[in-house]
Amino acid sequence: MDLGVVLAVDVSHLYLQKVAGVITSTTMARLMEYDGIGEIHVSANDGTRDQHRPPNRSDFGIAWARERIVDTPVVLESYFHRLGNSERLAVIEEVAA
Repeated sequence: MDLGVVLAVDVSHLYLQKVAGVITSTTMARLMEYDGIGEIHVSANDGTRDQHRPPNRSDFGIAWARERIVDTPVVLESYFHRLGNSERLAVIEEVAA
């Protein structure tokens, strides 16, 4: 961020870093306000590993991604092949609408 580079932010990875205590609250806040976010990847996990679960509005980082979706591409990075069509549409509604 100090160099002004464009970043892709994966909220699931951020959550893992938060749970593990390897990202400070200062860095997290700075990242959430950073103007150089080029894209956001969203999925959910339980804090133990990157599970690529379909996200819902209450999952970490989804509210932030929803706020930025107007100006920033948001990539749904979950295992959609495991879901039926109505479940896929529900996930999109959770994140995008």
